[in-house]
Amino acid sequence: MKKYLLISVFFCALVITRGALIYSFNNNLSWLSDEERNYEIAKNYLNGKGFTVYDNDSKTYKLTAYHPSFSVFVYIFMLKNNISKNSWTMFCYSLFIALHLLSAVYFFKLAQIFIKNKILTNFATIAYGFYPSVIFYIGSLFLYENMVTPLLVIVTYKILRITCFNQDIKIADYFIILLSFMFSALFRPSSITVYVLILAVSLFFMAKDRLKLKINNTHKIALILSIYLFVFIAHIPILIKNYNMFGHYVLTTQQNFLFLEGHNPYARGSWAGKPSKSFVTYIHENIPDFESLNEYQQGAAYKKLAASWILNNPVKEMTLLFRKAAIYFLPQNFDSELPGNRLWNPVNLAAHSLFLLYLCGFLLKKKFPFRIEILLLVPIFASLAFSLAMFVGYRWRYYAEPFMLLAAFIFLERFIFPGRRPGTIVVKP
Repeated sequence: MKKYLLISVFFCALVITRGALIYSFNNNLSWLSDEERNYEIAKNYLNGKGFTVYDNDSKTYKLTAYHPSFSVFVYIFMLKNNISKNSWTMFCYSLFIALHLLSAVYFFKLAQIFIKNKILTNFATIAYGFYPSVIFYIGSLFLYENMVTPLLVIVTYKILRITCFNQDIKIADYFIILLSFMFSALFRPSSITVYVLILAVSLFFMAKDRLKLKINNTHKIALILSIYLFVFIAHIPILIKNYNMFGHYVLTTQQNFLFLEGHNPYARGSWAGKPSKSFVTYIHENIPDFESLNEYQQGAAYKKLAASWILNNPVKEMTLLFRKAAIYFLPQNFDSELPGNRLWNPVNLAAHSLFLLYLCGFLLKKKFPFRIEILLLVPIFASLAFSLAMFVGYRWRYYAEPFMLLAAFIFLERFIFPGRRPGTIVVKP
């Protein structure tokens, strides 16, 4: 009875704390500029202007597929059915909090797999529940990352159980993985890298089991592959829309600009905010017909310019990659208007430091690491790889933070109980 009382207190504390922070820092239910822009596109579409935004320089409406299209579809549906922005925002905040609570349960289950000490397991779960980005720097804002990250925690647990414990894929688990991947990818294309990689690693281990251990898991491999297929099918309306606009099948045109922003003479490894005059001049000097190009053509030119800079400046590129890696692990948080985001947060500092110590131990193992630890690290490496390819955005690091935190507690247990063999599976989920 005492156990359930403590659990109830924990969940109530999470709801109250997160709700209070949302009310304190976003009581007008405002959106960040990206989503406001998508809402404007939805209104322009319904007013017969197509998927456009108003360009102040040319005083015209220009076709755009810069930001994720699926949220535009959602906002079109809302406007058609007289669903207010505030209603949608309140619904999403409620969903974010519910997913946060549910993911805390699965984070606890993940911790049980790796950590023997019950006190450390409990503290790890509490730390996840009240982690700075989870509860405040991302959690207090209207960002769809608040849906993606908790779903990723749940999916990672289920993939780990299916891959490492030779458990079959239940129908419920299959749909949880499928829908989590699908909606995460639709609302936040940046999460595709993480989901694709974790499923790919799972498939690799399954194929290895089939070939070497002669395990009959063909149906599991087929089910995982079908997830890729259905997620692709879900993106077909977006691909068709963008083809009709630009004559090319693309999800967004944003990634090429992000690529250039991460690889140019003025790049410093992190998000630059508003492009500097020097950067804008660099673009116009190297893309002479820039203003006459449509958004897709500009994106193709961005990609070509960035690739050219990398090839012509290999030493600077390597220096930039090391700088990005260092920035990624700085104990700072999402660059928003919330106070203290650029401070060296002591909680982040402790978690990142312990994670890096864990990583050193992981890399120095004499034997090839257990696959459960590889799967734990996949979201981190996928998030880091995306940041190195573009630039460091702490919204992208958010996908990795639950797993860095768990790895930090795994290191603590190995430091406190050095006799336990690293990689030992503690309990079966």
